[in-house]
Amino acid sequence: MVTIEKAQEFLNQAYEARNNAVTIAYELAEMKKTSRKLVASFELIPGGVNKYDISNDIARIEVKTEELRKKQELWIEKTKIIEDCINNLPVNIKIKRVLSLRYLSFQKWNKIKEEMCYSERHVMRLHLLGLEATAKKL
Repeated sequence: MVTIEKAQEFLNQAYEARNNAVTIAYELAEMKKTSRKLVASFELIPGGVNKYDISNDIARIEVKTEELRKKQELWIEKTKIIEDCINNLPVNIKIKRVLSLRYLSFQKWNKIKEEMCYSERHVMRLHLLGLEATAKKL
């Protein structure tokens, strides 16, 4: 039988995939910013010869762009899997709402309790019931 910890790991897959995609997007943005600075500082010499060959930079940016696309697709795929799992749990809508806010919208506990107008203790109890149902389903 799957443990509650394993159920939580399963539900956290979308969060981890999102973080990976955000990290790659940040790296890509930094690479593009650096390339623009390089292009601006290494302008063409008269006669059409470039002082600095930026083809390697362009190739690295293309590779990073493809990596970002794959990470984004993985994030979307994981989100759909988690969403289907939550929607198909045999629990009430309140538990599904807590799980969705936490694992699909990536909300903090304070935000969840405010949005649902529940105490933190009640939200945590609903969360635990959701994790138990997820563990049984897995």
